[in-house]
Amino acid sequence: MTASSFSLPPELQNALPPGEPGAKPPPKAASLPTLRKRVLDKGDEYLIEALLPEPFEVRSPATRAWLEAAMDAADTRLLGLMIARFREQAYTGRDEPAEALVHWLVLQHGLDTAFDALLHAARWRRERIGHKPLRQDAPPDDGAHSFWGQPASSLWQFRGHWMEADAATRAACIERLRALDPQLPLAARARFAIALPEWRPLARQLLDQATPEQLERCGPWLRWAAGLPLAEVAGDGARLLDQPSLLALLLREHGEALLPLLLDLGARQRSVAVAWTLAAFDTPEATEALARMTAADAACAKALGWVAGERPERCFLALAKALEDGGLPKAGAARLVPQLKTLAGMLGERLPAVLADPPWARRAADAPPPLVLAGLPVLDVPPEEDWGDEVRQDWIDRDTPYVYRQPMEAERAIGERLREWTPERVAALHTQPPQELERFIADWQRVHDDAAPDRRQYGAFIAVQAAWFLPPATGLAFWNAVGSGKEAPRAGGFVARFGSAALPGLLQALTNDGDEYFVARFIGATQLAPFMAQALARRPTRRAHARQWLVRFASHAAAGLLPAALGPEGEARQQARAALRAMAALEQAEALRAIARRHDDPAVATAVDALLAEDPLRDFPSRIHARSKLPTFWQPAGWRKPRLRDDGLALPDEALQPLGLMLSFAADLPQGYASLDAVRAACEPQSLADFAWDVCESWEAAGAGAPGNWALRALGLVGTDDTARRLGALVRRWSAPGAGGTATRIGWVLEALARLGSDVALMQLDAIARKNRIATARHAAAEKLAQAAAERGLSGDELEDRLAPDLGLDERGSLLLDFGPRRFHVGFDEALVPFVRESVEGRPGARLATAPRPRASDDAERAAAAAERFKALKQDAATVAAQQPLRLERAMATGRGWPVGDFRRFIAEHPLMRHLAERLVWGVADGGRDARHVTLLRAAFRVSAEGEWVDADETPQALDDGAAARIVVAHPLQLSAAQIAAFAQQFADYELIQPFEQLHRAVHAPREDERALTALARWSGRIARPGPLWALESRGWLRGRGGGGAYDHAWRALPGGRTLALRFGPGLYNAGAGEDQTLEVLHLGHPFGELDPIVFSEAVRDIDALGAR
Repeated sequence: MTASSFSLPPELQNALPPGEPGAKPPPKAASLPTLRKRVLDKGDEYLIEALLPEPFEVRSPATRAWLEAAMDAADTRLLGLMIARFREQAYTGRDEPAEALVHWLVLQHGLDTAFDALLHAARWRRERIGHKPLRQDAPPDDGAHSFWGQPASSLWQFRGHWMEADAATRAACIERLRALDPQLPLAARARFAIALPEWRPLARQLLDQATPEQLERCGPWLRWAAGLPLAEVAGDGARLLDQPSLLALLLREHGEALLPLLLDLGARQRSVAVAWTLAAFDTPEATEALARMTAADAACAKALGWVAGERPERCFLALAKALEDGGLPKAGAARLVPQLKTLAGMLGERLPAVLADPPWARRAADAPPPLVLAGLPVLDVPPEEDWGDEVRQDWIDRDTPYVYRQPMEAERAIGERLREWTPERVAALHTQPPQELERFIADWQRVHDDAAPDRRQYGAFIAVQAAWFLPPATGLAFWNAVGSGKEAPRAGGFVARFGSAALPGLLQALTNDGDEYFVARFIGATQLAPFMAQALARRPTRRAHARQWLVRFASHAAAGLLPAALGPEGEARQQARAALRAMAALEQAEALRAIARRHDDPAVATAVDALLAEDPLRDFPSRIHARSKLPTFWQPAGWRKPRLRDDGLALPDEALQPLGLMLSFAADLPQGYASLDAVRAACEPQSLADFAWDVCESWEAAGAGAPGNWALRALGLVGTDDTARRLGALVRRWSAPGAGGTATRIGWVLEALARLGSDVALMQLDAIARKNRIATARHAAAEKLAQAAAERGLSGDELEDRLAPDLGLDERGSLLLDFGPRRFHVGFDEALVPFVRESVEGRPGARLATAPRPRASDDAERAAAAAERFKALKQDAATVAAQQPLRLERAMATGRGWPVGDFRRFIAEHPLMRHLAERLVWGVADGGRDARHVTLLRAAFRVSAEGEWVDADETPQALDDGAAARIVVAHPLQLSAAQIAAFAQQFADYELIQPFEQLHRAVHAPREDERALTALARWSGRIARPGPLWALESRGWLRGRGGGGAYDHAWRALPGGRTLALRFGPGLYNAGAGEDQTLEVLHLGHPFGELDPIVFSEAVRDIDALGAR
């Protein structure tokens, strides 16, 4: 805690010396009549006795007239005597008439007149306490009786006007004080040294001159004015007990360094001023000390009441501890109990109900035992398929490796496995009786079962490939029988090709714990329902697929799950019931009821209604109960606590245990836990996320074991965008060599990011999918992104458009950093690296790579917030900087385009992407091709800084958002030489650097003798390093696996089911490593003269970039 972090309690705020920041300002001109009346009303016989030349009748009109004339004449000597006389009458408290007179003088006659009056007042003193006239022109060696503990309140109030005055006026006053100073009593000199900042240098001299008796009361103030350390100002603290103004100043200047002294004083003395100062500290020690002071002195109760209102949870715990520890007077303890009860009720009302009264801590309401309908049949619902042609073809292209794309190669590989089955015999299977196919399958299975474990996976790989290239009927039967065995690789492409006819093999693959959920979600069959229910309950990485399937095939799901959901107790029943409740949450309750009504037994419909009416708050695992314990890493004492949205109240310790239990099991519930939603709604999001992060760090410090991995996965339930960034950093840390971050642990992080689902979380997944060192992490992250795209009904490219964050930039792609008097604008270069420029009188200043250092003249709070904002911006920009230019370059290479409206929204007018859009040439394509088969551009343009679309002549272009044309990144092959030259000149004129080679990009075409070839040997025999071959994936190539699972070819799927593949050998196994490879051929299977010229040019460019020698 620092001094600047305090929020002063009201009593200390009111005690701040006038002129201090936050103190009550002095009266203004509108108060003049009131001030004048207050002065005149205080005229009495003592004032008259001291001032008037002859006796006047007390309170007579003549007396009042004389006083009015004296005030209006501004006779500073006479006014000074009035101030002194008023002060004399109030020597035990505030001299309010004198304060009013000083305020009136400043407002009516000016600061210098009031100051002169105060100088004259300083020369008068009482001869003794009593009703005697004031003694004029007191000697400098004034006695101790007029040496008060702080400046007289009239001078203290004058200080407020002084701090607002201009420097010249103050300097002139100080010169008059300097001339008169030797004539002033020591007490008056001390008062001026304490009140006026310019006169504080005198304080040290006065400390040396004052007697111990004089310093007894004024010593702390003089030491404060002299700027001495806290220990010397405070001494033993005794003189601070009745000095709230000085305590307020010391608290503001020294912060928590003052706390030990206050705790000591509070334990020894009774002091309301000390109690209010303790109230400023948000610490257990200070609040408990305040509670004990209140028990000892009822006068301190107001300060404790203020803490109870500001920090009820802190006050509640302090009261409870003070009463529990004992040692309080009986009456004092009784004084604390009502406050404790009030706070307990208030805290209970503010807490979410699930934390104040967890459902697992009480017995469920009496209810009839669950209905069991054993033997319920699975109703017939015909199989269905639901995937578009593009999605289906995408899975076929994605999951069909290149190596055995020719039937003869597949048949030859089978012959190597089953020597008696020659290629000719395999090729004739589809013409033979069924018994021949059965014999072939049996022989294959026998050889596979007898093979060594390390050869079974290779055999399963061959089986999947062979099944693809055998005649369709033979291949389908073969795959259904053996291609989906336990060691089989995933076969999404095969299921995509044959659909529901491949259901037997798909079910076998899932039974063998396969990972085919990603493609099973497109097949509707009742037999798949139990697998989807199991995925919801036990396979976090496949829950999104299972939820999609429940919605897409609700009737199949209901028919397949009802028998288990209403069957005997057990895991199958629990999983089925959870899946049906998830269906209802996904708005599929009516489909479930419709299937229930089809059953002959009406009890089925009744049981379904009861299932759907179950209290969602009781949807927690049976293992959770009132005495459930959390793991040993659960040590919340030192963690940041969640705070309620409404009033910032931190959750008390008693509420953290149920919150921890919720996080522990909600991470395993596919549909989440309803009560956790209530907690999220009640708590301030970042505080809840910070608490969950502390839980995760404690788990990691305890070894990051699997049993407590919910501590990590729960971040997906309560995290924020900041959590997503930290999870991305965690993956990078765990992925470093020797960091011990296993693929399993990283998988838990990916699950959390996917469950967060925000744009920032998906951005982190995208970065992991592209750049992570661990291949399994990249692939898993890519699958998470594919799931997210499917859930949103988007293609992968469309999801990428939406993953580009706006980073909080304004519509022009900029950000203002406000340092108070200084302001800076954020811009971005061609690599999306942010920089700042100072705005000087509205004009851009010098460019800086980092946020500027704060200056003393800056607003400290704004400068700190701006620096933190720029730091977060740089982190987010670094995450996406490499991705966005690369995907635009890939779009240029593949011809990917955007509808006009999408281009405007996601590229040209996007706050971040517009910085890249302004540096590229774009084209309007409507599908036509020229004689070279290159896609024609109807127009080419760039995006100006003002957002206009201008052509090579800088003429604005207009396109309707509903236009049928698509916007593409123009490839040099689509532009004329004149267009290239014109756009290049424009970029040079505006000093714009392109994010990648576009206008001056090298282009390649097949030589005349290569146009009829189906395989190119340009690079045959050249040696390539493994690193660039692994990196081909970032250029849109996929890794192909050959014999033994080696990466020995890179391939790209082309429109029309064609494939372009680069072969090399002997093959790579460990991602990022391996021996040098010898390049073989670039294989197309069709004449290269028929290939899109842009695709050919980009493929050659990628291969040349391998640097093969």
